[in-house]
Amino acid sequence: METRNLGNTGIQVSAIGLGGMPMSLSSRPPEAQAIATIHCALDLGVTLIDTADS
Repeated sequence: METRNLGNTGIQVSAIGLGGMPMSLSSRPPEAQAIATIHCALDLGVTLIDTADS
């Protein structure tokens, strides 16, 4: 997985992130599916998980 600098912090994050908001909406997937999605993303090298609600 390619990485990018997070602003000027010196922190490296994956170039592809996972948006977590859809997992918290009323039409969200089942909990087990959401957890499996997060684990899969981590296994693939995703280190940026966006939890913003906008």
